[in-house]
Amino acid sequence: MLEAIRRCQGQLALLASGEQAAGLGPGEATTDRTGESRSLEVFLGDLQTLWQTSQPRLRPAKPRTGKRNRPDPFEPDVALIERWLEEEPLLSSQELMERLMAHNPERYSERQMCTLHRRLRSHRLQRIEAELAKTTESQVHGARP
Repeated sequence: MLEAIRRCQGQLALLASGEQAAGLGPGEATTDRTGESRSLEVFLGDLQTLWQTSQPRLRPAKPRTGKRNRPDPFEPDVALIERWLEEEPLLSSQELMERLMAHNPERYSERQMCTLHRRLRSHRLQRIEAELAKTTESQVHGARP
């Protein structure tokens, strides 16, 4: 394959330099290819920077259904988790998992750490959004005369 690429590069170089290929058979006409050579020169000139202007083909994102495939493993202890987070807002997911495993060792294990981490991240994001909404609302109402 590399040999075929090199051969094609050599032919392109011959065409770009304006030389005729030596392998013309008898009876083949040598036509004026000035228009072709100009467009080829433009193509070869742009070839070095063409990759910079091209855009990759992006696949459209698959729409999410919004349904969970499995039941939430932390559903029975949501109130307990939220209470712990209210008492200690800076509680890490590792510390929270250790508490859950101590509370119910048959239900929880280290394998659920990523799920707990996602739950904790979304919980904190919701709290931040709620605080921002309160702050924005108080500033809007406070700015009125």
